[in-house]
Amino acid sequence: MCYNLSVIQKFTAKGMNYLRKSVTYLVISVILIILLYSPDSCTKTEEQNVFIKLLSMVPATATELGGFVLIDHKSCFEKGGISLYTPDGETISLKDLIVFIINELPEERLSELANIWLGSFYTGYGRFTASFTMHDEYIGYDFADVDAEISNVEFIFIEEALGDSYVYKTMVAAIGKFKPEKTGATLNNREEWPEWTRANYTTENYQDITIHNWYSGNETHVKDRFNAPHLDQLGRALPIAITDGRLFAASTVQDIESLIDSSLENIPSLADVPEYALAAQALYELGASIAIIADDVLAYGYTMYIVHDKGQPLNSYLTFGTGYGKDERGYYIALALLHDSPLQAIENAKILNQRVQNAIFPSDYNTLEVFLGGQDIDFIHGNDVIYDTEIFTKGVVLMAKLYTEDPELWYSWLASGCTLLGHID
Repeated sequence: MCYNLSVIQKFTAKGMNYLRKSVTYLVISVILIILLYSPDSCTKTEEQNVFIKLLSMVPATATELGGFVLIDHKSCFEKGGISLYTPDGETISLKDLIVFIINELPEERLSELANIWLGSFYTGYGRFTASFTMHDEYIGYDFADVDAEISNVEFIFIEEALGDSYVYKTMVAAIGKFKPEKTGATLNNREEWPEWTRANYTTENYQDITIHNWYSGNETHVKDRFNAPHLDQLGRALPIAITDGRLFAASTVQDIESLIDSSLENIPSLADVPEYALAAQALYELGASIAIIADDVLAYGYTMYIVHDKGQPLNSYLTFGTGYGKDERGYYIALALLHDSPLQAIENAKILNQRVQNAIFPSDYNTLEVFLGGQDIDFIHGNDVIYDTEIFTKGVVLMAKLYTEDPELWYSWLASGCTLLGHID
């Protein structure tokens, strides 16, 4: 795979980049206080912005993981007009939901439910939803109990992009109808567990919360994949903890403890990181119910596209957010870019419109496979897939709606390494 060398160099000098960011935190923090705690926005932010609630469950140190997916499942289903309950008030099964989506929904609406395949395995969603592993009989909860979740981004290029600083971790936190006593009782039934899970299972108490552990969260047992109690596609058994209304899953017990401490406000959380909080607030105001917030290093684009991009790059920014939106005008990419100063946000707002026109997008989702196979790549420009824009700034935040006929574009531009937010250091 080919990557922009400057991406790797940038993260090698990560300490200098963070030093630059820390100098601007005072300015951003003041703006954050004004936006989040003004009389007009306090109630809306604290009571309704699920993204901020999700950020508050993850430790501030997790910024080193590169980025996070935030999903308001409840809102996604409500906007999609889908109920998770039968006419009798019973919870619909995941299998029935998938059958309904495939057989009853028009094809153009399938992409509106990206929350299903972008969610985490440990909430019952994700790429392996159809394994039906995460359910009441195994773990004491299922997908219908999950109202919202946050998990770290796991793109195929992230390890190379972050270079030596990359450490594989899984961190998941969720809000929903979780009951610790129900999960505890379910985990007492171990008849279907593989022998190694029975032998290694332990519990420990932390902050009056039970952590369920199976020795090593990153240890793989592929032959036992998708098995009880909650083994994923590699047969891993991550530690989990359940409180009333909260779920935590992570690679290590120490990470579970940090998630718990964040939720209890014992340590700083991502909601205390100005860039993340402002991005979450902006995406919420733009109407997104599913979003990604990440470090700018993940938005350079692949070298195979950069060499064909003749447009002016954006000036440097700190963090970005991209989300899915839909209004009376159609589908749109919800964008939020965080800057050192309001002036820099204004300057990038002037550049973004032409950046959209010149950005290089893959012509289809197989472009990367074609490239890896040594064949010539085929691409299109942004003006082929984005037909209108709405761009404005609010303090250090650049906010935008990029209208498109493709409801997957809000996510695919990033996952495919396109140059939409290509920028200089």
